[in-house]
Amino acid sequence: MRALLPIAALALAAALSACSGPCDALASRLCDCPPSGVSSATCRQQASDVFGKNKPSDSQCNAWLDTCNAPSGVQFCDFLNSSCGKARCGLSLEPQDVACAPTP
Repeated sequence: MRALLPIAALALAAALSACSGPCDALASRLCDCPPSGVSSATCRQQASDVFGKNKPSDSQCNAWLDTCNAPSGVQFCDFLNSSCGKARCGLSLEPQDVACAPTP
């Protein structure tokens, strides 16, 4: 019976993650790189609180999910710390075309 408990917990976690909306998926992606001194669980709770206050639409979160990807050869956490990463992941008010424009 004890051997089945971890398997059941994993199955439940997988089922719950399948039910999450795009904003939850975005929060999960962002919290793969939590700020220094913040646990992933705390990060997810803070993101949930922010999304609860700001109430971005599912379509907006889907748009951020589509663009919140590091370019080839760049680590995601490094990308997320850049102005372009922040703009593409919904962490900045700066437009993506401005934040991600190449510098001359």
